[in-house]
Amino acid sequence: MGKLIKARIREGRIEPTESVQLPPEGTEVLVSLEEADRANEWYRELHALFAPVRAELAAESEEAIDERIARAVKTTRTRKRGKT
Repeated sequence: MGKLIKARIREGRIEPTESVQLPPEGTEVLVSLEEADRANEWYRELHALFAPVRAELAAESEEAIDERIARAVKTTRTRKRGKT
């Protein structure tokens, strides 16, 4: 599963601006660069809104987070079906 991180370019290097758990040394990754300008203000707002969630889940593994998301989606779909 991929992840989106916020980073800054400094002296020709990409530096994450938040804590990130990297894959093992030597793992190939795909990096997509998008300038975080005013057109991406929604990203900054959303990023700020989810700061408490990121802090709460910092010690969780990606698998545990994926499981929590899957359970939440399943619960939401079940509730939605019950109301329609």
